[in-house]
Amino acid sequence: MKGKRYTTEDKIRLLREADCGQRSVADICREANLSEVMFHHWKQQFRHIIINEARRLKALVREKREHQEDAGRGDAQEPRIILHIRKKL
Repeated sequence: MKGKRYTTEDKIRLLREADCGQRSVADICREANLSEVMFHHWKQQFRHIIINEARRLKALVREKREHQEDAGRGDAQEPRIILHIRKKL
């Protein structure tokens, strides 16, 4: 499977570059080898988000996924803590 071409930070950087108004959307899309339709899709998706919020959101999604994987295997954090306490007793 082909990997992602643009990271979330790249998408937001391109959107902010268009927002400053020095270059047209067509020029930015041409330079990034991106269709204007995809650009406007990103604009709708990342309307008011800034890069720090995007990184935080990505970290939260990763943490949630890891927690779900741990819960699916039965290796959740809580049983480890209980076992650790039992060993000390």
